[in-house]
Amino acid sequence: MISHPHKLKHHSGFTLLEVLVALLIVSVSLGLLIRVAGDSIHGTGNLRDSIIAQWIAENKASEIQLKILPISAGTLQGSTEMGKRTWYWRIAVAKTPDSYVTKVAVTVSKTRDHKSPVTQLVAFTLAY
Repeated sequence: MISHPHKLKHHSGFTLLEVLVALLIVSVSLGLLIRVAGDSIHGTGNLRDSIIAQWIAENKASEIQLKILPISAGTLQGSTEMGKRTWYWRIAVAKTPDSYVTKVAVTVSKTRDHKSPVTQLVAFTLAY
């Protein structure tokens, strides 16, 4: 048996390559986590806007049903302050085949031109 006079010492620890791979995994993971958190925050804002717009549409439909807002065939427009923002609504009133029922479509948007409405609600009410 041949013995080696210079035995290799066994060092514990990580090699440079192992450390670089670990840093790569951590950096990719943190990047994805930050992106998911950002998307979640953005989604929460959209959900908030959608809920507020739906409340406004429901309020306008209720005002028509309670005869607070007068209705006639055509379009009625206005704005409402809610959630620290001005919301623009448009109500389109149309006759239905049943002369006792009127169709009311309420559209709520962040902009006056209603190019990208946040929500739309269709309701039917008794004609008066």
